[in-house]
Amino acid sequence: MPVKKFNSSLMPRPVGSYSHVAKMDQLAFISAGGSLDSTTGKIIGTTIEEQTENTLNNLKKLVEEIGSSLDHVIKVGIYLKEIKDFNRFDSIYRKYFSRGDFPARTTIGCELWEGLLIEVDAVVLIP
Repeated sequence: MPVKKFNSSLMPRPVGSYSHVAKMDQLAFISAGGSLDSTTGKIIGTTIEEQTENTLNNLKKLVEEIGSSLDHVIKVGIYLKEIKDFNRFDSIYRKYFSRGDFPARTTIGCELWEGLLIEVDAVVLIP
């Protein structure tokens, strides 16, 4: 099966050696992204709430661009600069998956690019 890899014009240009999306049949693997402005690449927001909202809005745009929706997200990886921000992050995250039908998720506390408080990657079904 061929794998199609591409970058989205809706996201900032990758700063490393990766593609925004790798797609195979009805599955899409979305690279981790953070709270970045798609035009300037600058970080948006200074709180975990602001950055979570912008990061998930970016994910939503990318998922919709590939012909899917957040309802079809199978799994997400969450990377928090400060694991102590988990409850504040989760209060925003729940709004994006409001049906209560949450995707599988792994949450990891780790060091992130300077200024980022959160990054999210995802595996998505394309119906």
